[in-house]
Amino acid sequence: MTVNDLIKASYDFKEFTDFNYALLKRQNFIENKIEFEVVNLKEQSDLTILLTPKDKLYVFSLNEPRAALLADLIEEIKTQTSKTVSQDLVSVQGQVRFHSTYPLSKYMTAADLVSAAGGYTESSYLIDFNVARFNTNGIDTSEFDLQTIPLKGDALESFALQAKDSLFIKGIPDWVEAETVELMGEFKFLSKYTIRKGETLAELVQRAGGFTEYAELNASVFTREYLREKEQKILEEAQQKLKQQMVMSRYNAGEYSTGSADSFEQLLNSLEGAQAVGRMVVTTEQITVKEGSLELRDGDQLIVPRKSFEVSVLGQVYQPTTLPWIKGDGIDDYIDGAGGINQIAEDDDTYLIKANGRVVAISGWFTSFEIQPGDSIMVPADVSPIPTLTLWQAVTTILAQSATTLALIATL
Repeated sequence: MTVNDLIKASYDFKEFTDFNYALLKRQNFIENKIEFEVVNLKEQSDLTILLTPKDKLYVFSLNEPRAALLADLIEEIKTQTSKTVSQDLVSVQGQVRFHSTYPLSKYMTAADLVSAAGGYTESSYLIDFNVARFNTNGIDTSEFDLQTIPLKGDALESFALQAKDSLFIKGIPDWVEAETVELMGEFKFLSKYTIRKGETLAELVQRAGGFTEYAELNASVFTREYLREKEQKILEEAQQKLKQQMVMSRYNAGEYSTGSADSFEQLLNSLEGAQAVGRMVVTTEQITVKEGSLELRDGDQLIVPRKSFEVSVLGQVYQPTTLPWIKGDGIDDYIDGAGGINQIAEDDDTYLIKANGRVVAISGWFTSFEIQPGDSIMVPADVSPIPTLTLWQAVTTILAQSATTLALIATL
């Protein structure tokens, strides 16, 4: 039986098969170890390799990482390693498509390892590559020998690998994938814009032709992707802690009180399915003035809404809603307009989210504030029955900013 016979028995290849690199696992019964051969599925000589008992052929997809398929095999190699059996693994990092650890096959070269990793990325630097080689006398000394190998002629094909070698394929200096920033709302030319490295928010706004006459800059919403990811982790952590606290309350007390039950259930409902937006407070000057403006990153988004005269009431009120702004009306007037606070509200900690996203505490002797159009009032929950949920202040701010931002986007 040959490799080709085994492939036919498996009803041939799937679409997008990597024909340049397959791996044949073989059992060396004499030395009690596993060994490997690289198989090129386009070469007739490789397809006619004769199989032996316990052989296993790994065939990979061009478009999927290999680490999961090889995970058990890597662990098996590590398990068989001893003073007499080397750890036949090599790794490749940097600008290859699937950087990972791979089995060291017979006569394997650096070119074979790059092929195993799916080949180079678009940004790979093809002048030289780095190799870290592990050397030991097997008794009392070991070290890594660091080498830089020029990529001339067949250098990659002729560089024979040893156990524990690690390749690093460099990237072209200053290579940057296309980064985009989205402008939404009252811009003359709103769109997704490809940005250059170091471009600022004010420069991009100028490139977009500035604003329409209806723009309300004081209510601008700026979001950043890495902040969104950070906030989402906080929400998920709070949700997990809340669920754990519910279980512990049942375990310790058999059942928790009606008040605590309401707190748990309502807090959990507010967290389930919540999506952070990663809002970052920016000033009008940072949007319009080049000096001191904010440097942009991939995935940033700026929303400049139309002028409006509304105030939102969020959190623990009976009917979270948006109300018309009335000059001179205070916090209590707007909360009453939302049906008043509910049974799990902590009204002493109510705070204001200004139209630009800045959070303002409204309690204390020296607090002075005036509600302006576009502001949001947040009534947080009373978490005193849940002493371990110390994240809740940050969580409520994230939820409030998410709600106001998503509501704004829905009106565009």
